[in-house]
Amino acid sequence: MRKFYLLTSFLLFLFCKANSQDTASFNYTIGVNNLVTFTNTSHLHGDAPRKTIWSFGDGIKQTTTALANTYHQYQNAGTYTACLRIYKYSTASNDSVITGEACKTLVIANTN
Repeated sequence: MRKFYLLTSFLLFLFCKANSQDTASFNYTIGVNNLVTFTNTSHLHGDAPRKTIWSFGDGIKQTTTALANTYHQYQNAGTYTACLRIYKYSTASNDSVITGEACKTLVIANTN
């Protein structure tokens, strides 16, 4: 019976580890001419292949590797919601599932 509990605990540990969610997060800095630098501070769990899709709130999206930083230049003043979504994908089936998401509100004060 003790072996059964030990084996069950081990299998549960492996299952939880394999299905852990990623922790998506980022910081940003608004620079000259509304060029915003996005710093990816996410943490990945497991070793499955991943990609990140950034959406900048103005209709523009960009795909990067999972932990890459990026930048975006806003053309108009306004309030935008920028999001980072981490996707785990299978290269064999080309399917993906979202494993982490973070969004922040940016205020672009003026255009230069």
